[in-house]
Order: sequence, then C-alpha cells, then structure tokens
Amino acid sequence: MLATLVDEPFHRPGWVYEEKYDGYRILAYKEGREVTLLSRNAKDRTETFSEIARAIATLPERTLLLDGEAVAFDRK
Repeated sequence: MLATLVDEPFHRPGWVYEEKYDGYRILAYKEGREVTLLSRNAKDRTETFSEIARAIATLPERTLLLDGEAVAFDRK
C-alpha cells in the first residue's frame, strides 16, 4: 500500500497511522561530546543542523547512533 496525500488525517476504529513529514534524512553519530550529522549520501551536515548537533551533544550516552528525519515547522 502506498501513502496517499490527504488534507486531514482520518480516525477509524482499528486503524493506526503515522503522519509523514518531509525533511532531511540524517544519521547522527555521537562519541563523547563530539557529534557528526551525515546526510543519506554521507555528506557532513553538522554545520547545517548545528542546533540539532548541540542538542545531541548534551545527551548522557557516551556513544550513540540516531537515524531520523530533520524537519522544521512553520509556526504560522
């Protein structure tokens, strides 16, 4: 089943869904307080998403690998 674009999410008994947000696929590597953010093409995006890198650096885990989507929301 392929995702279909809709204006509003639906609510039906027995159904569970996850909203899809388009952003940038990011792999975050943390070793100590050093964090590197890489794109899906292995390009360094640490400076581009420096706020995310700084937040990850504060996490208590010494070694960490996160795989996710960086998304910015318009507050309007």
